[in-house]
Amino acid sequence: MFFKQIEKLEYPFLRKLSRKPKILRNEIGYISALAHQAFSEGESLESDDIVVQWQKASPASWLVAEFEGRVCGYIHVEPIKGEIGDLIRTEKAHEGDITSEYILKDGTSEKEDYIHIGSIVSKRQSNTEKRNIVALKLLAGVADRVLDLMFMNNTPTQRVLAVDYPDSDGNHHAINLFKRYGFLHEHGEQTSERPPNDVYVLHLNKNETNSFYQLKEAVLAKRLQFLLTRKNILNNKVVLVGMVAVTLIAVFLLLGKPIIASITIIGSIASIVTYIKQKNHDEKRIEKVYELVK
Repeated sequence: MFFKQIEKLEYPFLRKLSRKPKILRNEIGYISALAHQAFSEGESLESDDIVVQWQKASPASWLVAEFEGRVCGYIHVEPIKGEIGDLIRTEKAHEGDITSEYILKDGTSEKEDYIHIGSIVSKRQSNTEKRNIVALKLLAGVADRVLDLMFMNNTPTQRVLAVDYPDSDGNHHAINLFKRYGFLHEHGEQTSERPPNDVYVLHLNKNETNSFYQLKEAVLAKRLQFLLTRKNILNNKVVLVGMVAVTLIAVFLLLGKPIIASITIIGSIASIVTYIKQKNHDEKRIEKVYELVK
């Protein structure tokens, strides 16, 4: 029943941050404010400048959830080098040691690297329905992001790494979430310098009967539905633009305005090429989804 609710969500579940510098800076500031509301002081909290560096290193890793046009949460899911992931698992590094040099661009990770779930944060909501919808969007968004990182590379990363932190009330809500979706707990030893890493690791090529596998299947179905619908829309746009262009060109030629007719031809070709490129890109993604749902 829970996974059926994903069918009712709008896809994409989450949106990327703005590319406009001023808006981006404001959105990062809001993300930082949500993080300070969610986590205990000293736990996984960084300055806005550090977050800016992380976002520049992997822009697609930061996604926000919206409800009625307002940002209500965000996720931070990034590919990281295998060396830093291994160090975190063996207590030789802390999650805070993941600097931009360890963060990878999409499509550049290798099989031995990790997908790092840095944050899943929701704004505190008194409205139960709103809270549940935002939580479902965030969860589906994490699965969708993992799918992108896992399957859209030639050498797919198959390990997901997360570190648990208490929230601002001292609760460890993430623990039950990780366990439910098949993550294995790797609790380190206390050191004199800092507390142990409370690490959870999910091996994506194993336990394909667990809840994460079911979540993945539900998200894949939604993604496929979206891509097929957009493919049809793009096909219709190509035909429509072509028909309108032919009509306008004929009219301008009859009116003795060859220059305007030429401009119309150039503009129409540019639009059609853009639509065809997007359609071809979507067709490749559709083929990939079909491979995954076999």
